[in-house]
Amino acid sequence: MRTIAFDRLDARVLYAGTLKGGVFRSLDGAQRWQRANAGLAGVTVVDIAAGPLTPSRLFAATDSRGVFRSADRGRSWRACNAGLDVPALRSIVIDPTNPAALLVASFGGGIYRSDDACESWHAYSTGLNDAFVNVLATDMRAPGTVYAGTGAGLYRLRPGSPRWVGVGVPTWYVQDVLVDPASGAILVALPGNGVLVSRDDGKTWADASLGLDDAMVTGLARASGGTLHAGAQSGEMFGSVDGARSWQAVAAWRRATPIETLATDARLPEHVHAGTRFAGVEVSRDAGASWRAANRGLHNVQVEALVIDPGGSGALPQVIHVGSRYSGAFRSVDGGRTWEAGRGIPEAWVSAVVPDPVLRSRVYAVTGRGLVLVSHDRGAHWLAVGQGAGSPLLALAVHPRSTGVMLAGGAAGQLFATRDGGQHWDTIADFSGAVIQHIVFDPLFPDTVYVATSKGIHKGAAGGTNWRALNTGLQQPDIQALAIDPLSPALIYAATEGGGVLRSADGGEHWRALNAGLTDPFIRAIAIDPQDSTRLYAGGRSGWIFRTDDAGLSWRSISKGADLPSITVLAVDPAQPRRVFAATAGNSVAVETQTSGWAWIAALIATTVLARALMAGFGVRHMRG
Repeated sequence: MRTIAFDRLDARVLYAGTLKGGVFRSLDGAQRWQRANAGLAGVTVVDIAAGPLTPSRLFAATDSRGVFRSADRGRSWRACNAGLDVPALRSIVIDPTNPAALLVASFGGGIYRSDDACESWHAYSTGLNDAFVNVLATDMRAPGTVYAGTGAGLYRLRPGSPRWVGVGVPTWYVQDVLVDPASGAILVALPGNGVLVSRDDGKTWADASLGLDDAMVTGLARASGGTLHAGAQSGEMFGSVDGARSWQAVAAWRRATPIETLATDARLPEHVHAGTRFAGVEVSRDAGASWRAANRGLHNVQVEALVIDPGGSGALPQVIHVGSRYSGAFRSVDGGRTWEAGRGIPEAWVSAVVPDPVLRSRVYAVTGRGLVLVSHDRGAHWLAVGQGAGSPLLALAVHPRSTGVMLAGGAAGQLFATRDGGQHWDTIADFSGAVIQHIVFDPLFPDTVYVATSKGIHKGAAGGTNWRALNTGLQQPDIQALAIDPLSPALIYAATEGGGVLRSADGGEHWRALNAGLTDPFIRAIAIDPQDSTRLYAGGRSGWIFRTDDAGLSWRSISKGADLPSITVLAVDPAQPRRVFAATAGNSVAVETQTSGWAWIAALIATTVLARALMAGFGVRHMRG
């Protein structure tokens, strides 16, 4: 959760900007959230500004695509970036006296100003000594006064002045700024150095970090009665009731996840909202004395693994398994309508999930910290197996015929093998400098294995140490995924980062591009229809999904209007091959039936599930791409 903003006329209406999930809106004081994403899906929103005189008009600053504007309280958005040379933004504010006047802070281009409600922009950085601006903050006691926190100090802009003036020490790295509307004190958060305060309009400054156990302060807010709050990168929350002269850890705050933003509404100052990196929104309605999760409807899971276990007759129904970057593993036994979190998972980053094709009740998974997990009840409960591989894992493959034989690999480029279900692992190959991204067994000759890496494709024998590069014609070596024709295993497709889709007709010996109609060359996922191997689906970084009905000779988009974020995995339902599931980097899972269009599977994360998972003390990993 990157930012929280309030409607200026209706205190029950809130907006939340998310990482790669666009904007969510609540109409009932954060009791429930709904997507407000038309035109913004897949975008990281770092700040939202709502005008005091025009509440239906919103402005969203994004981390890489500039400014978006909504004229209907978030229902739809459009970009408005004419003159905005640097689209990497960090903050946006509206002049409270002029709703058409805006300022945005950019990361590398200084500050820009618009005087026509973002129709056009011009540079507005005179006086700044740093082009990397982290935050903008207004002074409620002096309308028109704006503070800018940069990597080289704090600056102030007075009403009517075209020039920014330095306030304080120019070596400060300012992450956040708060002007206390009651006392006029100026507080700045300096990551690594805690909090500083000026009580004389910026003339002198004093350390205000007494009691802060974590000096990596990321956000500041003021609640009713003058209580101040400081959020830290460690996930700690601190409060001060004496104007920042001393701080105490907030006893009721239990979250161990970094705090991205703190926000209060002047009309309801006892309400404090905390946006966290992995746990969504936390709300206090008593100035910080107690907290509760407020995530109902806030589905913004970054899914990295998606697999459909077809099950069988009788007591083995179909199960859909999902592994996520920050929220563990989930399963659905009703086609994705409802989901439950897997229990016993010791960390949040589940990078691959694979059902055992021999023993159908067993499922394996690997994590970003190198752990290997097993479930004996089809994903309901999980246990760690052995000591893991000792290296971050991104890919896992289970032998289709031999019980306990698996291969795994990841960021270090080492390929590991086990013959005892993960209890012990041996290094059988080292693709130095490459990231192992996908491992596939040949469906007809399962002792043959293909390994997709960021530097090409390798072929070898399961458990063997002889591996051969298969890169002839491979113009783009960053291979994201492989798909093998189940009936003709010499026919292999490769999804590449920048080279579209490649096909080999001779078991990987030679490759050629098949990109007619493929408008996104950054393909992250590829899947074959199990009942018609000439039909394939490809998902791109742009969020577009493509289909071919002629084995890749021509492609067409099937996701127009769906507004999906980047696609990470595609899976075709083996029982209903016209039903395609798409895992995304930020908006959970979508499903398409080829007749009814794409729809979000909105129940992927429930508030109680997420809270329980995060209390287990999960870790973090860097997502590829």
